[in-house]
Amino acid sequence: MRNAIREFRSARRRLETRNTPMATALERILETNIVFVHVPKCGGKSVVKEVYGLGEHDWFGHAGIGFYRGLLGPKRFRAAFKFAFLRDPVARCFSGFKFRQRGGFSLPTDKQLQAEVEGLTFDDFVLGGKLTEFARKDVVFQTQTPLFFLPSGEFGLDRICRFENFDEEIRNLPIERENCAVTHINAGPKASTSEIAAEVREMIEHVYAEDCKFI
Repeated sequence: MRNAIREFRSARRRLETRNTPMATALERILETNIVFVHVPKCGGKSVVKEVYGLGEHDWFGHAGIGFYRGLLGPKRFRAAFKFAFLRDPVARCFSGFKFRQRGGFSLPTDKQLQAEVEGLTFDDFVLGGKLTEFARKDVVFQTQTPLFFLPSGEFGLDRICRFENFDEEIRNLPIERENCAVTHINAGPKASTSEIAAEVREMIEHVYAEDCKFI
């Protein structure tokens, strides 16, 4: 009975979604039987393009895996291939910092966030307490792995792909692709963790301790 209720609610959500800008994203998920959890600053726009053939604004944002179970219903969710990309927390933090300094998503709410990091060095941002603050309030700096778990605490993915091996991971996904070249969208500056001071790296790893367990 519980699953029947969940299926009914999911069918209603899908019907409602068909009347929104996310209708095409829903159609592509149902067509491919693939669910992608988009973690910020982990190449998500490129994945959406490669896997679903969609543009950068045509996805469900940074929804966690629980959202997709609610959208698809228990039966479709179990049958789907579910994956996400995970990135080294230090490199991701650096990328997010530069992204925010450039203006972020160019939304009205981003102006304040940009103003808060403007003029700061990366070391100041991390060691001065801003990283801890931003990890709580800014989607760009949120911890990655909570998006992988269902509300019950159950791990909800079939595969975690590593951002550092992006091209190879894309090619190994269970999808049909017309060519071997991988398109990289919104690629930011790269940083070798060896170039970042030990105390800065240690603070980042402390803030993202849950993510580091998966690295």
